[in-house]
Amino acid sequence: MALRSAVYRRIPDRFASGRSLLCGILLLATAGASGALNDPFPMGCAMTSFGTIIWDNGMSGRQPWIPAAFLKDSAGFGLAAAGVDYYDDMDNLEEHDIRQAVGGTWVSVRQFMLKAAYTHFNALDIYREQKGFLSIGTTIIPFISVSAELSGCRVGLVDDSREREHIALAGATAWVPWSFASLSLSCKNVILRNARRPGFAPPLALAAGVHTAPHRFGAQGVRIEIEPGTHTRIRFHAGEEYWIHGILGLGIGLATNPLMVGFGVTVSFARYGLHASLVHHPVLGWSKGMGAEFVGRSRSPN
Repeated sequence: MALRSAVYRRIPDRFASGRSLLCGILLLATAGASGALNDPFPMGCAMTSFGTIIWDNGMSGRQPWIPAAFLKDSAGFGLAAAGVDYYDDMDNLEEHDIRQAVGGTWVSVRQFMLKAAYTHFNALDIYREQKGFLSIGTTIIPFISVSAELSGCRVGLVDDSREREHIALAGATAWVPWSFASLSLSCKNVILRNARRPGFAPPLALAAGVHTAPHRFGAQGVRIEIEPGTHTRIRFHAGEEYWIHGILGLGIGLATNPLMVGFGVTVSFARYGLHASLVHHPVLGWSKGMGAEFVGRSRSPN
């Protein structure tokens, strides 16, 4: 099959040179593509539900690469890592992959939380993105948790240091917890430093979600994301997660624009957890993800 259109979106049209005629064709095919750094779905255990299932005292809220506002812990620390192998194998590029890996840590002390993560994306050993993420949050405001996010990104060709760009982005998140459900509000991709050439920075995104607490029928969540602009884009996400004996979690998610469906399984214990996910795109095929976390102090599962 031809190269997946996802790669077209990830490699800006500026990079028209490559290591071979094939690379040149692939890169030239990206003309008119939107900015990179715009993942089709989140990393980690949120991959299954597209970020709709969040427990502030669970693995989904502790992930280091999401805002610190989702973390609820009076004292503790943790480590986590995840990876994704994007889309089905390509017949004309069987020896190459489109992959992304992320790792990070979180720390919580009294009413303050900090998360830090590093993400590395590689497309066909031609193009890569490197991203550092930092989020600082607090619960000092009554009945709400807030955080500020800062990301620094370097994008470009693997073999040519002259063809690289640097971007700085900011964001903010609010988490309003209730006993039966919680509300999330976020703004991300506010450009602090743009690339020298257009087509790299991701669009500004505003999101709102409702996430239920775990109950006898599992946990549910919905999320709406809007990218305002000349051609405003609206995405809808929904997810369901059901836990068996508080240790084994089964999840499913649905996303629109583009239409995607996700499936996943999570195993969670007091100090560590594992998760695996599959996400299907009707044109691009299946993406496979896996991850793990370690929690620095004992707690109840989830």
